Amino acid sequence: MHEIQYDYEALDRRTRTEPLRTGMKIAWRVEGVEGLLSHFVGGTALADALAKSAPDINTDDRTVIEFSFARSTGVRSDVDLQELRALAKALRADLPHFRAGTPFIEAIKEYRIQTGLAVDNEPILDQDNDEGLKARAQAYVAFLRSDLEGVLEWWNRQSVPPSGLASLSVLGEALAEKGDEQAPLLAEQIDKTFDVEAEVVKARFYFRKGMIEDATRALVKAFSLYRQNPWALHPLMKRALDLAIEVAARDKNAGKTLFDSLSSEFAVGLLSETRNLARYKIALITDFEKLCVEALKPYEENPTWDVRFLQERARCYKANNHPLLEQATKDFEKAKRNAPRKLIPQR
Repeated sequence: MHEIQYDYEALDRRTRTEPLRTGMKIAWRVEGVEGLLSHFVGGTALADALAKSAPDINTDDRTVIEFSFARSTGVRSDVDLQELRALAKALRADLPHFRAGTPFIEAIKEYRIQTGLAVDNEPILDQDNDEGLKARAQAYVAFLRSDLEGVLEWWNRQSVPPSGLASLSVLGEALAEKGDEQAPLLAEQIDKTFDVEAEVVKARFYFRKGMIEDATRALVKAFSLYRQNPWALHPLMKRALDLAIEVAARDKNAGKTLFDSLSSEFAVGLLSETRNLARYKIALITDFEKLCVEALKPYEENPTWDVRFLQERARCYKANNHPLLEQATKDFEKAKRNAPRKLIPQR
């Protein structure tokens, strides 16, 4: 099969032209040729090697691939990306061929450890990565695992400052959790495409410094922006909802404001269940009897089958003389009756 030859400068110009520039930026958090190649797995030699080892041939009459896709639904894929890249490298097919110009390999490696952040995937490390790159990758792993202290611990083991489309938000949130004065400075450097994340970083910093009004204002703005822009990092936004609950627990007036700010869905229905649950928890600690009916609306037809939740639901409907009180009471009694018995009965 003929191997396509690329011109580096021509390809770079193309990646920086719309809509590719914005598409790569928001979906992959990369820019330029190196960003594009961070998603490259292997060239023609890899495809040929895989084809030779394939047990079956896919044809119009016998669609082996389609059946395999169907059979893998709900099952974790056994395709090992690191294994594929290692094979491609052994075949010298891990990068396209360039007839003019050469991509910067270290930049490709840097992008590769960051791109998984956009889809909640932990980075894949090559064995030949240097110690600094490995430390930054482990910082991203800690971020995805909600270990903000671990983010700082790993980041401090290397010397490269945060920059680009991902690390500013990652390190900014971790520093904000510590109330570090660098956090708002990093927030100001975050690309305007991801202004949602900048507001979350500032909100966390303000809260840790005891600035409740500022934290509330930043969270309200972040949630408003997230209804228009779906591209913020999911782990960061999930923790923003947890932060809203913390703020509400500290100040009931702030809690009411945050409760109202979470009334509408985020863009494309993102984090709907998490948002609804956060709103319910804020109602619980703010003014439950007044806010609970609205907080429970998403659960009217299919309530969370948890004894404590069903008990609070019944209490809410009783306090508000709600038409679903009878059903809520029955649900609670049924759940309590069928709940697992305690090993040691209470005396």
